[in-house]
Amino acid sequence: MRIQTVPVRFDMRTQRAQLRRPESASPDQPRANITRSRGNAFIQTTPSQVRIDSFESRASMGHKSAARLIRDFADNGRESGRQAVRNYAEQGNFLLDSRNSSNPISDLVQSRTLRTAETILAFIPSVPPEITVEEGAISFDFTMDQLNFDWSNIRIRPEMEFVPGEIEFTILEYPKVIIEFIGGPVYVPPSSAPDYVPSA
Repeated sequence: MRIQTVPVRFDMRTQRAQLRRPESASPDQPRANITRSRGNAFIQTTPSQVRIDSFESRASMGHKSAARLIRDFADNGRESGRQAVRNYAEQGNFLLDSRNSSNPISDLVQSRTLRTAETILAFIPSVPPEITVEEGAISFDFTMDQLNFDWSNIRIRPEMEFVPGEIEFTILEYPKVIIEFIGGPVYVPPSSAPDYVPSA
C-alpha cells in the first residue's frame, strides 16, 4: 500500500498601495519626504495526516504475532474443553432419554450423523483496517505596507488620493491524500493461487 499526500497549491497576487493626485488637482507637483514601512505576509500550512492500523485486519488473515497466537490457542483450548463437556452432557442426556430404545448407542451415532451442515460466507480479511484522518489547515497573516509623508516643507497640503493595497489568493488545488494498493491478491488457502508452487 502506498500513500501520497498532495499539499495545497494556491496563487497569490498583490497590488501595492498607492497615493496619487486626483485628476482635478492643480498641475503643480507637490514635494514631500516619503518613508515606507514594508508589509509582510505569513503563510502557515499543516499537511493532512493519514494513519492506517491494519493489525486486526492482518490477524483475521492469519498473520499474527507470537503473543497473539499463544492467546488465541489458549482461547481455542478453553472453548474446546467447554464444547467437550457439552457433548458429553448431551450424550448422557440422550442415553437417559432412550431407556426404551433397543439400541441407544446406534441411535446416538445416527443422531450425530444426521446433523445439518451450515454454510457460512466470509470475506478475507474479515476485519477492515482502521483508518484515521487528520485534516490539514492553512492560515494567512498579512500586514499592508505603510507610507509616511512629511509635508513640513510646504505651506499648503496638496490634494492627494489614497488607493489601498489588495491581496488576492486563488486556490489552485486543495490538499488530498492518494491511497494506492500496490500488492497482489491474497489466496486462502495459498494452494488456490494460479502460480502456487508446493514446497518440497
